Amino acid sequence: MNLKDICVDLKIAKELKEKGFSQDSLFYHVEFTNGKTVLHKRGAEFPSFIIETKYSAPTTDELLAELPVMIEDRGFDYWLQIDKLHKEYQIIYANIDDNDDWLKGVNSCDEKLPNMAAKRWIYLKDNGLLK
Repeated sequence: MNLKDICVDLKIAKELKEKGFSQDSLFYHVEFTNGKTVLHKRGAEFPSFIIETKYSAPTTDELLAELPVMIEDRGFDYWLQIDKLHKEYQIIYANIDDNDDWLKGVNSCDEKLPNMAAKRWIYLKDNGLLK
């Protein structure tokens, strides 16, 4: 397994930072002043004058730890559900009393589970559903 498979992509890492996600991850996307980027483990040393920005690149485990197991909305309880659909992942919050009732917002799927978890966290953050 490649490091890129277990961490969010750079574009999503930038959005997570913008939305206030913790920047204390095991891995980081490091953007250099020449425009190149690398994915590195925390603690990797680079001269500060060549680093433009660092973005936390959380793993699936780090993201799932930040997603609530259950959300109350509109008087109903919605439970975290992770589905693997062929080669893609979907993360939803479902009402276990009504299979047709689930929180909308992120209707897409992603081949990378960390990207899908990050998209769900961003949706919850944007809609005031994180405590």
